[in-house]
Amino acid sequence: MDHQNNNTKQRDFAVLLNRNPQTRPQVNSTPIKKVFIDPTQRIYEDIVVGEYLEEHQIVVESNEIEVPQPFIEWKDCQFPNQLNKRISLKAFQRPTPIQASVFPIIMSGHDLIGIAQTGSGKTIAYLLPGLVHIECQRKKGGPMMLILVPTRELAMQIQEHISYFSEAYNMNSACIYGGADKRPQEMALARDPDIVVATPGRLIDFLDAQVTNLHNVTYLVLDEADRMLDMGFEQQVRKIDSYIREDRQTVFFSATWPRTVQNLACDLCHNEPINLYIGSQEVTINKNITQETICLYQNEKQEELLYILEELSNKDKVLIFC
Repeated sequence: MDHQNNNTKQRDFAVLLNRNPQTRPQVNSTPIKKVFIDPTQRIYEDIVVGEYLEEHQIVVESNEIEVPQPFIEWKDCQFPNQLNKRISLKAFQRPTPIQASVFPIIMSGHDLIGIAQTGSGKTIAYLLPGLVHIECQRKKGGPMMLILVPTRELAMQIQEHISYFSEAYNMNSACIYGGADKRPQEMALARDPDIVVATPGRLIDFLDAQVTNLHNVTYLVLDEADRMLDMGFEQQVRKIDSYIREDRQTVFFSATWPRTVQNLACDLCHNEPINLYIGSQEVTINKNITQETICLYQNEKQEELLYILEELSNKDKVLIFC
């Protein structure tokens, strides 16, 4: 009897190991609401739009899809009042060129492939319409917005924006990345966040452990996709994609546009996307950012850092790797 019970337990355990609950969900009966503006509305004369696009080196490509006009001023965006209050507290004068171009494309329901410089304001460009998007979906359990990033530093930076703007809707979020204790992140996922920003490897760990699932993700963002590929995350990204419903809205950002990135974008944007280029297609970093490398011995670093900080005025902005 004991031998028979042991065999039964072994078979049951084998079935459990082979079972894979993380499969792509079927497009269910609950449609995704993606359209929040009239994409045909004309806020500005065509000549004004043309001059704006030319001034900021914005190129938009679409395959017979009518592209909505950019939202040059905040009042054009038609964001809900609670979100406008959070924007006004930041004292942003007007949307950056990438924000002005991205807001209407996303809010008219299209997938988007954006090629833009780092430091261009793209986080807010996809986050604000993403909040509008998920607020209008039916909450069923599991995150509705997923943002994939290559590094924990970027994840933490984006999480700061999420924490600030998501207060407008009382949404909660989880920031998931490797190189840190899993337990606090697991607890954050257990609170059923509306938004998850994650590096691919750590997210796969939690998916394999069935800590969370992606069945209800309706808004997928890939930020700095080229860096994810450079870091060897392509297979993880594709695996994560396979767990998400195909009719979701996808926003794909990259600083460069090599063939490998093009192939990934084509495979992940299941609904024919609008392509948006800000500046040169070969751009890698914002020209307005000055980079300086100082080579020092290990014992000289602290003294040099203190000297640099003393030389800076209170209004200067600098990023130092030391």
